[in-house]
Amino acid sequence: MVYGGGATPLYLQAIVNYDTSTGGCMAPAIPTEFVAVVASPHACVATTVCAGSGAPYSRTACSGVSTFKTDMVAAFGSSPYVVVESYASGQSCDALKLTGITTYLADGKCHKTSTASYRAIRKTDGSSTVKTYTDFTCAGGEATLLDATAAQVSDSTCNADMKVYGGGVSPLYLQSTMSYDTSTGGCKSPVTPKLVLTVTQNEDTCTATTSCAGTADPFTSTACSSTSTYKSDIGTAFGSNPYVIVEKYTSGQSCDATKLTGITTYLADGKCHIIDSMTSYRGTRTLDGSSSIKTYTDPTCTAGETTLLDASTAQVTGNSCTASTSGIVDTKVYGGGATPLYLQSVVNYDTST
Repeated sequence: MVYGGGATPLYLQAIVNYDTSTGGCMAPAIPTEFVAVVASPHACVATTVCAGSGAPYSRTACSGVSTFKTDMVAAFGSSPYVVVESYASGQSCDALKLTGITTYLADGKCHKTSTASYRAIRKTDGSSTVKTYTDFTCAGGEATLLDATAAQVSDSTCNADMKVYGGGVSPLYLQSTMSYDTSTGGCKSPVTPKLVLTVTQNEDTCTATTSCAGTADPFTSTACSSTSTYKSDIGTAFGSNPYVIVEKYTSGQSCDATKLTGITTYLADGKCHIIDSMTSYRGTRTLDGSSSIKTYTDPTCTAGETTLLDASTAQVTGNSCTASTSGIVDTKVYGGGATPLYLQSVVNYDTST
C-alpha cells in the first residue's frame, strides 16, 4: 500500500534578459524579460555573470512556483512588469499543468529578445498589453501578443489558458515641441524656449531633434521626456528664466496622473511671444507663485486679449483640480522664477543740444 500527502512543487529554470551588461546581469540591475520553463528540481544551475556580446545580455536563474511572485517583486523592484503564466490547453489553468511563465518589463520602451523585440504596458487598473515585433527595433511586423483587460488581470482568472498579473504602472512618455524666438543657438540648450507644447504617449517612441525647424519665428525643435523627469527637464531648459507649467487632465478624473492629456509651458518674462503667424501671448509669474497667461489674436499682443490662465497663489499651491479657491478644474499649475519688473522712464534735459 502506498499513500502520502501534498504534491511536489514545480521548479522553474529561467533565462533572464537585460538591455545592458552593466551590473553584471544581477540585482539591482533590472531585467527586461524573464522567460521561465518548468524543470526538474536538480536540473537548473544558476549563473552569476552575463552571457552575450550585445543586447540582450542574459543569465540563468532558478526559482519555484511557490516563490515566483516574490522573486519577481525582488527582481523588478519599483519598475512596472507584466507576468504571463501559460498552461496546457483545456486544463483550466490547473497549477500542475503550468508550461511556462514570461515576465516583461512594462515600461513602454522597446526591448530586444533573443530573436526580435517587444513593448509592454501596464496601466493603473492592471490592464496590460504586450506587442511583439519581427525586428530588433520595434519597427516591423507588429503583433499583439497580449491585450488583457482589468477584469482579466485583477483576479488572475484563467483566460485562453493564461493567467496575467503584474506590478507597477507604465510611465507616460512626453513629446514636446519647443518653440524659440530665434534660430541662433540651434533651438537647444542653453537657448531658452518661449513655449513648450507637450503631448502624452504610452510608448517611448519620441525622437529628439538637434536642429531648428522653420524659416521664421517661431523656430521649433522636438524634445523627449517622461512624467517622472518632466519638471526637472523644464527647469533645466528655462534655467533662471521664469516659466509657468499648465498640466491638463481628462475631465472628471481628479487629475489622475495616468489621465494627463497634455502640458503647456510658457516663458513668463512678461514679454510678447509669437505662438504662430496669427496669435501671441504674455505670461507672468510672481514670487508667491500666482500666474497669468493672456493670449491675443495677432502676433503683436495688441488685439483680442483673452485671459487663458489667472491662477492665485492658493490655487497654485493647492492644485486640488477642482473649481475652487484651492485649484482649477482638471488642471495643475506649477512654475519657477518670477517675472522681472520693467521700467519706463521720462528722461529730461536742460538743452536739446
